Amino acid sequence: MRKKSVIILLCAVLVVTCLPLNGFAGTKEIGKSKEKNFIENRKEKGHDERTLDVSSSEKNLALKKKVNRKGVQARGYEADVDEKYVRINLRNNFTVYRGQRVWLDFTMWDTWEDYYTIPSVDVYDSKISRTFYSLTSGDPDLIVEEDDFTDYSGYLPVKLKNGSYVLAVSAMPCDVYGQWPSDVYDSFDIPMNFVQFKVKDLPKPTKLSVSRGKRKCTIKFKKSSAATKCMIYRSTKKSSGYKKVATVSGTKYTDKKVKKGKRYYYKVKALRGNNGKSGIAYSAYTAPKRSGKVK
Repeated sequence: MRKKSVIILLCAVLVVTCLPLNGFAGTKEIGKSKEKNFIENRKEKGHDERTLDVSSSEKNLALKKKVNRKGVQARGYEADVDEKYVRINLRNNFTVYRGQRVWLDFTMWDTWEDYYTIPSVDVYDSKISRTFYSLTSGDPDLIVEEDDFTDYSGYLPVKLKNGSYVLAVSAMPCDVYGQWPSDVYDSFDIPMNFVQFKVKDLPKPTKLSVSRGKRKCTIKFKKSSAATKCMIYRSTKKSSGYKKVATVSGTKYTDKKVKKGKRYYYKVKALRGNNGKSGIAYSAYTAPKRSGKVK
């Protein structure tokens, strides 16, 4: 267990209101043997072992110093990057497409000598100067008890604009009810870990082509590997009147609901995700392409 510092604060007792972690809608696994059960649980879930080691990553030294200097909890306590107690099971510099929620996956071990441990999650801009999301769990089911750990995954209930961000997870002390301990007067170094990620637009399809045939038009395009499906729109006018005619997983569609002697305009946009917990990212439309006269 991690021992608390003995620097007594001269200010009044800091009161922290702990909120339930109900927005995650995720899952967790609790084991009695830290390392053994952690490895077994990860293998059962099919996770790989490509986790970020912040302390030994030269690329993250500057950001690590910035995090340590500014702190990440806004609780009056400083942060201490330490994956001995907090491990984020995500690749560093991962991508989230605008419109989708951020996926979180972490493991947290028993941390405090005199208290239980509970996770706190924060999302900052790349300079650690602005907080976009902050939540300390008050859910007793997420409490890490003595010599135990929690393995947790789920979506954060937040959608972000395009930009660069830092996702930080901290091991906070708590009482048996998951609340900030009422007898805490001491200054803590909060163990935490972080990864960086970017939010950007989903790439739109490219190389759109339209060919006519007998009572049909064939639409072909190339989609980004990040896209899961593409929606095809049709109109008889170049700048207005478009209606969706199909949603496809592939890169080709044959439109047979066309009339002989008419010309049609088509445009396509991509999507990723669903209307459930992950949210949906949409790309911009392609420029419209016109068919020849349908035979």
